[in-house]
Amino acid sequence: MLIRIRFKSCICFFVLTILAQIIYERREVNGQSTIETGWSERAEKALAEGKGDEALQIIDQVIASSPNSSSLRVIRGMVCFRLGRIADSLQDFDKSIEMNPGSKPECWQRGISLYYLDKFEAGREQFEVHRTVNPNDVENAFWHFLCVAKKDGVEAARAALLPCGRDSRVPLMEVLEMLKGNSTPEKVILAAESTGGGPRGKSVANFYGHLYVGLYYDALGKNDLAKTHLEKSIGEKTGEYMRDVALIHLQKLDGKL
Repeated sequence: MLIRIRFKSCICFFVLTILAQIIYERREVNGQSTIETGWSERAEKALAEGKGDEALQIIDQVIASSPNSSSLRVIRGMVCFRLGRIADSLQDFDKSIEMNPGSKPECWQRGISLYYLDKFEAGREQFEVHRTVNPNDVENAFWHFLCVAKKDGVEAARAALLPCGRDSRVPLMEVLEMLKGNSTPEKVILAAESTGGGPRGKSVANFYGHLYVGLYYDALGKNDLAKTHLEKSIGEKTGEYMRDVALIHLQKLDGKL
């Protein structure tokens, strides 16, 4: 999904920490050297301070200690994307799949990088593959829609819309209906604003509502409305990787990417 833009948003700490722990626990089994603990926190801190090169240096040091880890390549790709180095991010995602071909269906991040590199047919294929492991993800169907719309037009994208099961995240089912032509951007925003879950739940719902309405308006060629909603999504201060996607998309709309 995420420039430089200088972000204060940080890498998905949960993803980094979990993957770091998996690698650390398996190092002896795989004959890998010991990985220094705390690297993910240091990378996160560097990103939060706008020190993208330093964050990449930290990750490169970890990769050097664990060169057979395809997961680390995914992490590096995510960081590159967040730094606006989208071509570099694709190289890392492709390298991770080269190292572990069975991981391709999981690598939805690769599809987003392909989209921003105008590789729409390859992006479409990535999202179709991702559906085999995540059939209820409306976001995946949405990005597939965007790839087809940019290449062949909105009506072709509606006709090729991926089937999707029940996604419990508000307002994503309303987003799916919007893609089908059965709902409107206004109803998506209303669904987001009407959700429960307290302040945090409402903020997340509003983030996704404005993000996907903004991206939808871009597919329709309505750039001013797209910018308005993307800016509102960023204003929610949530969304992690997808918030960075919104920042990237605004740069693209402004011709800065």
